[in-house]
Amino acid sequence: MDALVFTVFALAALVGGFASGFSGFAMTATLIAGYGLLTQGYGTMRASCH
Repeated sequence: MDALVFTVFALAALVGGFASGFSGFAMTATLIAGYGLLTQGYGTMRASCH
């Protein structure tokens, strides 16, 4: 394998790993925020009904 081909392959793998990691983090943050809104809304609804 040529050194240039290996370098391009290694950089592409690195960029792919970062993209996958960041998208996974973004999805986790979205789920946490959504669940927080859901539980706070439920708590507010129950408090206002009683």
